[in-house]
Amino acid sequence: KALSNLCALALQRQHLEASVVLGHCQVAHEALPQVPEVLTNLARAYQRSGALTEAERVFDAARAQHPDAPFVLGHWIGFLVQSGRTGQAVQAQRQVAARADAPPSARSNLVALLLKLGGERKSLGNHSAACELAREARALAPGIQAVQSRAQALCE
Repeated sequence: KALSNLCALALQRQHLEASVVLGHCQVAHEALPQVPEVLTNLARAYQRSGALTEAERVFDAARAQHPDAPFVLGHWIGFLVQSGRTGQAVQAQRQVAARADAPPSARSNLVALLLKLGGERKSLGNHSAACELAREARALAPGIQAVQSRAQALCE
């Protein structure tokens, strides 16, 4: 458990070299190969080091072994967004938000991703897709003025 904590702490320290962080996370993974947080943090360490293919491989393994673990899913979705795959992130977040045991943040995270993807679609000239995503976000956050305003801007 201490090795897992060391990996998690190393990930939070931006001043540490990526190779040092990766080393701590690899050692933690050797000691606790089946723990979802350890697998996820190893993927994050690979991502930080720029080894995106390896990061994705480890994220896939973590998701296969722990398909319902919020820690795994949340960081996977973040990886998708950071990799420029917002559409896939929206799909994954929709699945999380649809679960009966979804945390309250799942819905607000989905709204944020829908608006982000809508902005991307609009900037590419696909106004109808942008507006459709905005409508979905608006329906998920009725009465939230910031969402309503952003959604309206996407539909203009």
